[in-house]
Amino acid sequence: MRKRFVLLFLFLMFSILFSESHLLALTEGKVVETENKRLFVAKGESITVDIGEKDGVTKGDVLRILKRDERYRGPVGECIVTRTTEGLSTCQIIKTGREVETGDIVLAERLEYFDGTLGRTLISVIKEMIEPYRPEAKISVYFAGHFDTQNRLTAFSQIVAREFLNITLSKKQFRTLEKEEIGRLKGLINYPDYYFKTGADSYYIREVDDLKKIMAKMKLDLILMGTYEVKNGNVVVSFYSVDRTFGVKKVVRTLPKEQYSRYLKEVIEPMKEIKPKASREIAVSYKSEHFFPSSYEQRNIAIKEAQEDVEFRYGVLERKVKFNRISPANVLVKINEVPLKLSEGEIQNISLEEGTHKISCAFQPAFYNGSDLVYVSKRKFTKEIFVEITGEVDKPKINVDIIISPLPGREDIGFDVYRKVDLVDKTIKEVGVRKETKGKVEVYKD
Repeated sequence: MRKRFVLLFLFLMFSILFSESHLLALTEGKVVETENKRLFVAKGESITVDIGEKDGVTKGDVLRILKRDERYRGPVGECIVTRTTEGLSTCQIIKTGREVETGDIVLAERLEYFDGTLGRTLISVIKEMIEPYRPEAKISVYFAGHFDTQNRLTAFSQIVAREFLNITLSKKQFRTLEKEEIGRLKGLINYPDYYFKTGADSYYIREVDDLKKIMAKMKLDLILMGTYEVKNGNVVVSFYSVDRTFGVKKVVRTLPKEQYSRYLKEVIEPMKEIKPKASREIAVSYKSEHFFPSSYEQRNIAIKEAQEDVEFRYGVLERKVKFNRISPANVLVKINEVPLKLSEGEIQNISLEEGTHKISCAFQPAFYNGSDLVYVSKRKFTKEIFVEITGEVDKPKINVDIIISPLPGREDIGFDVYRKVDLVDKTIKEVGVRKETKGKVEVYKD
């Protein structure tokens, strides 16, 4: 009876492991080579496995490692893909409890395509896009659309967008945008021919730079967009990537027309004129003022503070804790309700689109005794202003200097908004005359 139970248990275990790749949608491969052809390798070393781009594997994928003769024990480690070819991948071992050798098993999450031909094409495009990134990088990406030669969205555009989204959602190395983030981008990104020269591998520098400023504000690493046209019985698809760090890239692929002919001419959305808002740069900084009260003033300030803050009464006034300086604390500067990571004296350049923007600042008075913090007031002071950005391109940058004063009873936040114009001190001098004698001339006068 016991023997039968053991055999049944082993049968179930092997059955589960045998079907693991199907139950958990995994693709199975094996180690075909180790770093420097060594017999065993461990954490930090490389292996080559026999699954690659054709299997939907991309740089940054994490594969599970199992010992070939001990599959029933489960994974013994993990490796991260650092490079791919059509049928092979190079991986670096990032975790293992056992040494890895040729013939060991690797499991990758299986990528299910809506359209296999298109999916494999997009995998090769994605390989080009993420090539400069480290394998462990998390890349925020936005697909801005794929259009025909008349900047129209078609049924073919839709299946390209759907497949790209399917791939990026399946890959943990990508972060796709939330719904509200996509909403903020609408009207800010134009058609591909606004940024890239049609039929060439060049682009318009100023337009791409403006797009990168939008990406910086949105903390977006990469934007992909594309066009397609029918040529010689094929669909020629061009993909353009704008990477905030690594620049611009164009990738061209060819698809069979007959496979997509019913999607190519079905127009979903005609071209709409898009006029991206102009963006301008402003420089924001803040400076704190400090108040050093006399002994007489300290007593009056403490009494007044205690009236408005019970904790100050028991923590400072009644315990007769001394303080000799009041300075701003917990300074928070925000633009359109988005906090800035801003230190005192630091100048931060922010790109803002044309329109009206709110800039606010808040602080709390803090009591010090020398360099020691005694107490931070519960009272919070806030002030906000509105700055209107126009589309004029020739005006100098706007500077916003914030001055924070914690003077008791007259706490204030001042905003100094100005454009800096460099002037040269010009001194006007009269042109002098310098006489030089060159030879002698005899003149006779009657």
